[in-house]
Amino acid sequence: MTEVIPLRLGTVNAYLLRGEDGSVLVDAGGPGAEARLESGLRQAGVQPAQLRLLLLTHGHFDHAGAAAYFQRLGVPVALHSADAGAMRPMTGKGLMGKLLLAVSGKLGDNSGLPAAVKLESLQSLETYGVEAAIVPLPGHTAGSVGVLLPDGALIAGDTFMNFVRPGPAHIAEDFAQMLASLDTLRGRGVTQVYPGHGKPFAPAF
Repeated sequence: MTEVIPLRLGTVNAYLLRGEDGSVLVDAGGPGAEARLESGLRQAGVQPAQLRLLLLTHGHFDHAGAAAYFQRLGVPVALHSADAGAMRPMTGKGLMGKLLLAVSGKLGDNSGLPAAVKLESLQSLETYGVEAAIVPLPGHTAGSVGVLLPDGALIAGDTFMNFVRPGPAHIAEDFAQMLASLDTLRGRGVTQVYPGHGKPFAPAF
């Protein structure tokens, strides 16, 4: 049984997945989130250096900015190679999309973040002590992924957001690709979505 423990980092979410044989952190917040992460992990009974893996759902700075802290502790970092290096331009849909683009600014260059584990080579987290599957979800970024637990919980990164109302992200590198990714989730038994921003929600599909 895998336990999902949300770690709120301002407007960004990280998630601790605690399995029977290890713990994995999904996303790391932006630069400066280290103290909050350390406190949240310790409250959950996990020392930061004890993490088996830091998995980044995508390469934007607000989710990957504190990854270097865990690298210094010796925690392996997993990132899809499509999100390594300079991030591609985003487009927005609707008023919320325009607002998010305005406040996001430059979303990052990850060329200085060498990932010890390439996410495209992983299908599950069993090697790291957690029962969960890796689900490719390209669209928000080319290398976006989710983590699907046996009970139907989906750690979705920024494929889903919940600012005003829950739903697909308002900004993406490729909206057509993101919609295709959402189609792949139908029939996967998703019962709860844990988004990169906002509160968890039950999906409409």
